[in-house]
Amino acid sequence: MIDPTLMLFSSHLEAAIFFGGMLAFIIALSLIGYRQTKDKDEKKTAVTFLAVFGSLFVVALGIVAVFSNINTAAGAVPDSGKTVNAHRQYESPTAKEDCYMCGEGAGFPLSFHWGENNIAIVDLNTFDFYIPQINRYSDDRQLIEKKAGFMNIGGKSFQTGEQLHFYTESDRGSADGTIDLSENSRLAFDSVSSLLCADCLTGLMNRYTYEGAHWNIALLNLQDKTLRPLEESLGGFGLGDFSVRSRYDGEKNKIDLLVWYSPLRYE
Repeated sequence: MIDPTLMLFSSHLEAAIFFGGMLAFIIALSLIGYRQTKDKDEKKTAVTFLAVFGSLFVVALGIVAVFSNINTAAGAVPDSGKTVNAHRQYESPTAKEDCYMCGEGAGFPLSFHWGENNIAIVDLNTFDFYIPQINRYSDDRQLIEKKAGFMNIGGKSFQTGEQLHFYTESDRGSADGTIDLSENSRLAFDSVSSLLCADCLTGLMNRYTYEGAHWNIALLNLQDKTLRPLEESLGGFGLGDFSVRSRYDGEKNKIDLLVWYSPLRYE
């Protein structure tokens, strides 16, 4: 992850070089004009005015650029499509008892699956979800520890238009599929903040990296409630007992996703 301090210094240095060059250019032009008009008071006054006005204009632009860089390094608009944050604290109107992650989340069906050792694919804007059952569970939430003997082909359509298609082979502990994104596949900050309390929202938002698409799709470890958003720049990661490989196809606007069960072999 890029150091925000280094990023801020680099941005300031680039701005200083650019605006310093502009200021030097204006001063040089003014001196040339002054020499060419040294015997003409009216033109000399005009050149002096140009030099002063141009210098003040460049300085003003420089100040605006510096403050813009500071704001960018401190935290971009959450739903802008890209994020630069410095582990900031986010606010939410949702109380902890109503939070979909740490509270009861009234009528939230995913809460039935808490504690299962599986990964859910979640639409952060609605918390609609799909669970490829790499580890199979019975209706009374008991792990089924026997061979299935088949591959499950399944999927789902999310409300924001994403189409999920997965081949899940529980006997081999893997789920391989695609998430076809839509033009609405962007994080709606107002929507997610209405579902998560401030602490859970902050934990989610600070998991976005400095570059990549700011999608509304995340993976959720049902066993420990760890939420990890998918991003264009994020090719792979571990999530509890699972490993994840993710690849974004820009031409088809889809995510190829592979999740497999890979617990620690030795204590």
